Amino acid sequence: MNDPKNNDVLDFRVSALEKGFEHISKAVESIAVSLEALARLEEHHKETRSSINRSFSEISTHDVRLRLLEMEMPLLKLVRGWVITGVIGIVAILGAAVIGLVFI
Repeated sequence: MNDPKNNDVLDFRVSALEKGFEHISKAVESIAVSLEALARLEEHHKETRSSINRSFSEISTHDVRLRLLEMEMPLLKLVRGWVITGVIGIVAILGAAVIGLVFI
């Protein structure tokens, strides 16, 4: 039972098992570190997704407001043209009146 050859084989097998356990232990530690990083990334991803959703909802409200302004724009351009024409007309009338007063 205490055969030296048998002891050498047992020692070899035990050392091989120890190396295997060390390798497995390092792999488990590596997996734990990776899992922690994955959890942090997942949380960051959730925050980013939430921010993007808020941005898109804000964009959609701006889009509605922009559509309303685009619908009102032709009327605003027409009124602007009338106002500019009116101002030019009043200035022309005042200019003609001033010229009339100067020459009279």
